[in-house]
Amino acid sequence: MKDNISKLHLREKSIRQLRTLHVTGDFIAGILTWITILLLRWYVYQERDLSMGGMLFPVFSFYTPLLLYPLWCIVVYYLSGYYVQVVSKHYLRELFETAVASLVIAVIAFFAVVIDDQVNDYHQYLTAFYALIGLQFGYTYVFRLLIHIVQTVRLHRGVLRQPIVIVARHDNPNIIKLHNDILRAKYIYEYVGIVAPSRNIYDSHQEQYIGTIEDFAALRSRYDIMAAIVTISDTDDNREYYRIINLLYPHDVDISMVPRAFELQTYNTHIDTLWSNPLVKVTEVKMSDAEWCAKRFFDVVMSIAGIVVLSPLLMLCYILVRLDSPGPGFYTQERIGRHGRKFGIIKFRSMRTDAEQEGTPQLSSPNDNRITRLGHYLRKYRIDELPQLFNVLKGDMSFVGPRPEREFFIRQIMEQAPYYCLLYRIRPGITSWGPIRVGYTDTMEKMLDRLHYDIIYMEDMSLREDMKILYYTISVIINGKGQ
Repeated sequence: MKDNISKLHLREKSIRQLRTLHVTGDFIAGILTWITILLLRWYVYQERDLSMGGMLFPVFSFYTPLLLYPLWCIVVYYLSGYYVQVVSKHYLRELFETAVASLVIAVIAFFAVVIDDQVNDYHQYLTAFYALIGLQFGYTYVFRLLIHIVQTVRLHRGVLRQPIVIVARHDNPNIIKLHNDILRAKYIYEYVGIVAPSRNIYDSHQEQYIGTIEDFAALRSRYDIMAAIVTISDTDDNREYYRIINLLYPHDVDISMVPRAFELQTYNTHIDTLWSNPLVKVTEVKMSDAEWCAKRFFDVVMSIAGIVVLSPLLMLCYILVRLDSPGPGFYTQERIGRHGRKFGIIKFRSMRTDAEQEGTPQLSSPNDNRITRLGHYLRKYRIDELPQLFNVLKGDMSFVGPRPEREFFIRQIMEQAPYYCLLYRIRPGITSWGPIRVGYTDTMEKMLDRLHYDIIYMEDMSLREDMKILYYTISVIINGKGQ
């Protein structure tokens, strides 16, 4: 048990170290690039004195860009999604990503700073431009190659291997192929065993089984499981698949499934030379790493800006809520977020404090007598949602995403729509197509309608789609179409 726990910490620590090495290497590469390009600009085509006096760098023109340029490099690399997957990255992909990001960094830096240089010949501009691109790429890629060597050593030591299980019946024909694939990728995965999809079919005499899906929390802790492949038979109902996924999601493991023949055209299958079977990456979002990072960057920047700009309105609303009815100004309620984790959503209180005194969660309605006088206006213009800017900044939510729901209602929804668990792939949001098209949900039918819009959004996620949703949300707020 202690060995498994230490191995978990060792792997997580190694990944953090790799990510830190990449950021540090990129920062140093940025510093070296800027120093070299300054020397080229000052002492080649500006013909500065190379004596000790001439080597003194002006404070503003040297030290300020020397700090800003490498920070700019880190921002670009982050927005490119480079730091998302730092383990087992193919060298050709790394070469391409480094080249593209270096080009972007160099082009913007050139037109922001270097273009202002006084030169005798425009060819000197071209020399500086090509030098900036080459130096940025060269320094960065050298550091990344060195880090790649360190990573390779750790992979061969088994430090970065992912313990993986197969969730299936012991007689499933896909098990043998999956098992052989895992053994072949011994530097990437560590085979743990088979998890039975139900206690009803669990047989302790079957040596392949390590436990059941219902006991996955204990198995995850015992074996440090980080990935799971689900394969079910053609005769199993889809509800069985969604039940398994729902039990796996809260444990933050990478989930894949082997699609059945009739599902190959339905799901977005992932073809990899590592696997004999095509796989569906259940926990993988539709967005690219770059879009995912840009989405989070937008969330952080805009939530900070929103909190600062709207702080007078936030304070005014807080005071008015306190004056309007007895009770606190803010209201915190437990919701289910990404990976099925619980978090506290923050709102301005728009109902009486005894709204659920019986202890049973209740849906609200337009004429709900539990809503306070001020609460009607807060809901109409969605002002009660503004404190969720803090949820966005913290990382519990995003600006755009499926509305987070309470566990009580999720259980009811999943009785009719077991695929609700697929929403756990992404962060919940302040707004989405569901609230825009359906509004506040006061019936189970509306909750199911909203779920359909959320599934559509999740399958079509993009920054462009987010901007469209934000536009329509602003329209709803201005026209007072909330409830």
